[in-house]
Amino acid sequence: MYKDLLDEIQSLVIDERNFVVNASNFVAHLFSKMPDVSWIGFYLLSEDSLLIGPYQGKPACVRLHKNKGVCWASVNKREVVNVDNVHEFPTHVVCDAEANSEIVIPLIKNGLIYGVLDLDSHSLARFTHDDALNLRKLVDLLVNASDMYAIGKFYGKAY
Repeated sequence: MYKDLLDEIQSLVIDERNFVVNASNFVAHLFSKMPDVSWIGFYLLSEDSLLIGPYQGKPACVRLHKNKGVCWASVNKREVVNVDNVHEFPTHVVCDAEANSEIVIPLIKNGLIYGVLDLDSHSLARFTHDDALNLRKLVDLLVNASDMYAIGKFYGKAY
């Protein structure tokens, strides 16, 4: 599945530099291809919070306050965070009461972090090590194809 996704995402972003445009197509495509995913979207750094960006799924939390939840854990660690059971995660932020597992991938380019890609599932332990590795590759493809400087200016300072 991921080999095809890599090729398909490449074809979606190859001629476009605008991050919002690329991110919108990215999440729409992943949401249509990944089984058992209830929500997928971006949260982008904006001062001391993460602000919702392009996503697919039910309406979600608009702003995630600093150092709370799986998304901020990924920002602070600057790495993929995969949580098999979000109800056991100490600072979990409930945006969908039915979500049981979550994986978050940071958006990093040239050493700066701009936000995260967040995926939720209603199933426990939905996301695997293979998902983590391949989602990291897909996110890297997206950020390398996109003008992240512009998104940092719009949403706030990357770090």
